[in-house]
Amino acid sequence: MPGYYLTHIIVFVAGLVLFLFPPNKVNSIYGYRTPSSMINDNVFKLANTLSSKLLMLFTLVSFIICVIAENVFNFSYLSCSLLLVFGLTIWQTESKLKKINNNPTFF
Repeated sequence: MPGYYLTHIIVFVAGLVLFLFPPNKVNSIYGYRTPSSMINDNVFKLANTLSSKLLMLFTLVSFIICVIAENVFNFSYLSCSLLLVFGLTIWQTESKLKKINNNPTFF
């Protein structure tokens, strides 16, 4: 079994655990924790829900690309694929939080 199978499975399961068992309130141990996500409990819950879904989605897409790259092009894509997964997850979550934090009617 190629290394990207196990690596992608672990990252996907981490996203699934975060989705199924989200933190109830802002904390410094578990969840999506950035300054913009820890403004209050509502934003923290939204950030964790969104980031967990994005993490699972981008991991699945990355896994498919890895399988295709390995089998069709004989190229290992793992080295940058998970960096791309985490980068896209953070970028999309922070973009959404920026829109919400700039909208005072959200709360």
